[in-house]
Amino acid sequence: MLADQLSKLHDADDWMLNKKYFRVLDQLWGPHTFDRFASGTNNQCSKFCSRFWCPGSAGVDAFSYNWQGENNWVNAPFALLGRVMLHMRACKAVGTVIVPWWPKQQWWHLVRSADGSRWAAAVRDAREINVTRPRDLFLPGPGSANSVIVGAPNWAVYALRVDFSDM
Repeated sequence: MLADQLSKLHDADDWMLNKKYFRVLDQLWGPHTFDRFASGTNNQCSKFCSRFWCPGSAGVDAFSYNWQGENNWVNAPFALLGRVMLHMRACKAVGTVIVPWWPKQQWWHLVRSADGSRWAAAVRDAREINVTRPRDLFLPGPGSANSVIVGAPNWAVYALRVDFSDM
């Protein structure tokens, strides 16, 4: 009964950055060694954490692990970006974080300066990855129930190179 229910579960956060865009960022700032928010079907790195246990997962709940010592790939559900930045700071972690240009979000002050004129100190580099608004930027996972993120979002999306190692 539980297995049947789980097989019908639709996950609004089951989506991924298209591998061709990941590869560009991996050449720029990689190699990335740990995908912190993935599944067995959408992981970008051989080591990954997943929301639920799945074959190949190094663990469940990315926030229960220390991220230091890895080159982290972080394409988290956007609602978790505040927690991501706080966890990276606590761990003195380094990685690439995918963020939408959503200045009204609670977490925005963690990626931009207080006056909004520049990136926060831990953001060492930033690249807009959807300048041309490609239709295949984000791809759905097999259990995806998210039609907002998948495809070509109508907002800017940035890859941030974040480094808290010396902060």
